[in-house]
Amino acid sequence: MRSPVFEAKFFGNTMDSNQHVVRIDDMSAAVFAAMLHFVYTDDDLCMDMDELVAADLYDLRRLRLMCEKRLSEGIDGVPAAMSMLALVHRRHKCRQLEELCVGYVTSNPDAWEAATATEGYMELKRTSPAALNDILERVIVSSRLGRRGP
Repeated sequence: MRSPVFEAKFFGNTMDSNQHVVRIDDMSAAVFAAMLHFVYTDDDLCMDMDELVAADLYDLRRLRLMCEKRLSEGIDGVPAAMSMLALVHRRHKCRQLEELCVGYVTSNPDAWEAATATEGYMELKRTSPAALNDILERVIVSSRLGRRGP
């Protein structure tokens, strides 16, 4: 079975596996239908962030990676990178997308300065100051490496 979460719900020793009806309250019907479509056909319906959340919740690794790739292609500036970073850092296990966003904002001191003026920065500051500390350390290392000559 593609999803260990579904496997546990339907075949495991959980309360859900003993019931004839399983309620899915953590996403919309449209997102759930898209997720089931993927499970049965391996075809992604491109619902972006909502689909990423579903893939993460139900441990659908391949779908999550597909969503990460598609979302990473839409990052076109520091504000977009910081907004995406605030979303994926706090809620998902999206390491590829998170690394891309961090790389984007740590690429040079000017990018970091622009990042600190975004709503995404303020969200991370409020919800995960440790994450900002890690990013700042990378900015410092990056700027030190950039100043070294041959």
